[in-house]
Amino acid sequence: MTTLDGPVGLRNGMLPVRSLHRDQDKIINLLWRINPLNGGQQGLGEPPEAGADHQCEPRLALAIAAFQAFLVAGGEARTADGVVDPRGRTLARMDQLAGAPPPLPVPAFLSFNGIRIRNRASAALGAAHDVPNPVILPGSVGPFLAGHHTAAARLMEGNATGRMHEFLFEIEKGGSTFWAGAAVPAGTSDFTKAYVYFHPTVVNGGQTHASEGDYRHFRGGWSGSIQRYVAMQGGQMAAARQMTLIVPFMTMGSMGGGSANMFSDRAVDTLNAIMAAIQAELLPGAANPAALGGIGAASFSSGVGHLSKFLGFPGVSALVRETIDFDSAFIVSAHSSVPAVAGAGQWQVTQVSVQRHRIGWLALPEPAWRQVRTYDSIHARIGWMMFYSMMIFSGFR
Repeated sequence: MTTLDGPVGLRNGMLPVRSLHRDQDKIINLLWRINPLNGGQQGLGEPPEAGADHQCEPRLALAIAAFQAFLVAGGEARTADGVVDPRGRTLARMDQLAGAPPPLPVPAFLSFNGIRIRNRASAALGAAHDVPNPVILPGSVGPFLAGHHTAAARLMEGNATGRMHEFLFEIEKGGSTFWAGAAVPAGTSDFTKAYVYFHPTVVNGGQTHASEGDYRHFRGGWSGSIQRYVAMQGGQMAAARQMTLIVPFMTMGSMGGGSANMFSDRAVDTLNAIMAAIQAELLPGAANPAALGGIGAASFSSGVGHLSKFLGFPGVSALVRETIDFDSAFIVSAHSSVPAVAGAGQWQVTQVSVQRHRIGWLALPEPAWRQVRTYDSIHARIGWMMFYSMMIFSGFR
């Protein structure tokens, strides 16, 4: 880790700062080891000699400004002030990148019916890899399906490992950028079917899990607490069956259903663009990608709002074969079920009991969970551990 005795550079391109000779030498050493694709000067001529104390060498000052402009363009910094501070982000990134290989080229967009899309996931995620998840075992869920279980019935937990490919798609249409994840079980050959899974709203319970401002570059909470749903639910899907899982990443603004919602404009074409991009990744060179003939649609918790909105967009209901609502009944005072879709199966998986059995209402009350130790709430267990069992019981094949 590089240490400086003071700032180096020209603040705002004009105001000299301390710029000690020995500190200038350290920054020159870093910048001329950083690949130009990472904002550095490696290979762009011989490095300059450090200037005297308080006199930043002109080429160094320009190189610092260029590196900071690179950080701003990539969304890693808000401003470029032309100065490397001893404990600032500029110095930390220089340290990180000085020994790093050049980044892989950003893939080109593919175009499907005027929708531009490209995969931004790493090659490691795109390759088939094993994803383990804690799950509720289907055998222990069986007694609850008919609503005639005894008071002694208990859910049991175990582990399920699915082998899958993972993708992160950047989507451009209508002048806006949207993001969606996808998990494809290894060996999948039928791309005419998929499940669409809506994560909870990113603001809930008084907490903000991802900010609207970070969405454009898919950073912050989007690439952490929200993107994890791809591996979590996708791994469970891959352990149960071979069907693609699509996870649209939805902002709070998308709840309004206007242009901020990726499905308000050509919803079915958008789904087909995602599926076509998946096929381009897994079956390069294949012509005429398959179009979707049917989908399942699920949501967890407050994500029910996204699911309900999605079902109302033109063309969607004609594709839907099944819906699953994971425990939204628990988090709203006056629960409104997911709208029924003609000809589609409907499940509500919840801890909320009903006085008499309802078809599709899978009630898993508190006593049923007493032998489950993973996660600290029943709500989380339903949302994060039940997808595997529901894909086993699903009637959408």
